[in-house]
Amino acid sequence: MGSLSPSRYSRVTKRVPGYVYLVGVGPGEPDCVTQRVLDVLGQADVVLYDYLVHSSVLAHVPPQATVVCVGKQRGRHSQTQVQINTQMIAYAQDGHRVVRLKGGSPTVFGRGGEEMIALTEAGIAFELVPGVSSVFGVLERVGIPVTHRDCARSVAVVSGASAHQGEWRGRVPNADTLIAVMAVKNSAAFIQQVLADTDHTPDTPAAIIYKGTSAHEQVWVTTVGGMQAIASEVQSPALVVIGPVVRYREYCEGYRQGPLTGTRIVSLRPQSPVALPTTRGSWEAQWQADGADVVRYPVQDIHRIAAPMVPVDTADWVVFTSQIAVSCFVDWLREHRLDWRSVSGKVLAIGSATSAVLRAVGIQADGVAEQSDQEGVLDLFPQNMSGESVLFPCSERARPMLTDTVTQRGGQVVVLPVYTAVTQQRYTVPLYDGDCVVFTSAGTVAAFFEKHETVPDIVAWVWGERTKQALRGYFSGPIRLVEDMLNKQG
Repeated sequence: MGSLSPSRYSRVTKRVPGYVYLVGVGPGEPDCVTQRVLDVLGQADVVLYDYLVHSSVLAHVPPQATVVCVGKQRGRHSQTQVQINTQMIAYAQDGHRVVRLKGGSPTVFGRGGEEMIALTEAGIAFELVPGVSSVFGVLERVGIPVTHRDCARSVAVVSGASAHQGEWRGRVPNADTLIAVMAVKNSAAFIQQVLADTDHTPDTPAAIIYKGTSAHEQVWVTTVGGMQAIASEVQSPALVVIGPVVRYREYCEGYRQGPLTGTRIVSLRPQSPVALPTTRGSWEAQWQADGADVVRYPVQDIHRIAAPMVPVDTADWVVFTSQIAVSCFVDWLREHRLDWRSVSGKVLAIGSATSAVLRAVGIQADGVAEQSDQEGVLDLFPQNMSGESVLFPCSERARPMLTDTVTQRGGQVVVLPVYTAVTQQRYTVPLYDGDCVVFTSAGTVAAFFEKHETVPDIVAWVWGERTKQALRGYFSGPIRLVEDMLNKQG
């Protein structure tokens, strides 16, 4: 990936060291985030994000970056727009690369235009990074076309902020498809103005979409005349659409349904400091394909360790206990100008995910432990290991179980710490009753409860018996093994 430079689109009369990216992350689900957004996030020094930004997007922020939630819920702003502008400018003036994260697209009811002006007046270079607009993306994800040749050749988008003290200010455009954001709170005034200014009638089809593309998504299909009764019970964020296109939802209703639709799964798996090779069929991808809203929430930061050179051509065995160990070991090889041809011995891995990453870098594991811990790998070793050597790329805090057991069997272990894990302190993710929280190791258990002293009524899923044992020290509720869940699904 090439370096990121200040945009040619910003017009400034003076130049300060830092610059800003005004970024749209789409309607909610992380799959709608563009590659450009991920590139920008990967080189951020500071991230200022809105409340509606999906938490999985923050998993792509570098460990050394400063992450600040600047709020922006209707009626509950943690910071005013003036304060956000001031903070954004101050960070840039200090020479930082600032990413301002917004839901949807940055200038579609996102105040990106105001921030552009503030940055230009402060002499700060910036770039607009567009996203999939929520006003269109949410409709399409629930199966409502924005336009249709037979009945909707025009579309207009209005903001509920046009209402003041129960009265609508200004006219509502007379478009075939009418979309309103932030309108449920002032739905009575909005409906009255729609009937006064447009050709729509009380019988015109309408829909209200709450938290579109999330696990909490709800869709009500009604008419303009029946909309008020529903809107009075709906909280923000919600989108309103009026027009004959709403009828077409019946052709798509249910097409996104799966066994996990409506389930929010929070994965605590750490983010690797080295890009993992793309692998298909990962457990997170499988859950998402089954309809779940998968939230990436790495509670640990992983840091590469500049490990010294050790002989890799004399080992009889090479053991990988995690995907991160594979990626960091490959990076270590490159650092020492080596590659897999330098590695001798049989390769052993824990679990299908680790073996999949090995395959992605061109290595077929000679053995894969079904049990997701060091004990599982030990079952693949012979009982008599006299004279045999094991290379063990691992975490700095890896348990001594493997080393002790191999030594007892007469073998020798060369421990190669290639990474370390520390509790991630940049941000927390809100949790809700019914969330399925996936603990991937004993380390993620400790880090999670360091960050969350109290938790709602969650469902705990764990990888491996040792993780389960560690969780028992903090959590008294039911605990399920991820391996069992995947076997039932598969």
